[in-house]
Amino acid sequence: MPQETVVYLAALDRAGRPYLALPLLEQLAGFYRSLKITDSQFLFGHGMPFFKVFLHNSLSIVRKLKTPEEVRDWYRPIHDAVDEAGKRMFEEGGVPY
Repeated sequence: MPQETVVYLAALDRAGRPYLALPLLEQLAGFYRSLKITDSQFLFGHGMPFFKVFLHNSLSIVRKLKTPEEVRDWYRPIHDAVDEAGKRMFEEGGVPY
């Protein structure tokens, strides 16, 4: 999935259509859960958006579509699957899990 996907997701959010972004976010979340590695160079080499950028852009969208409890439930499997650096990005970004 190309890095431009994050730009597309942000555009959907700004256009007032965050619900269209959710299937793509689900796909990205699955990739991060399976890769487990959040190192920027590793992700760049695999054509993936940087994890920190994914967290930042997805949080706005997920919060618009889900209750606070559902937001935590959505992010928890990602948090539990990623490496320690990724877990720190959750903390730094204020992403609930």
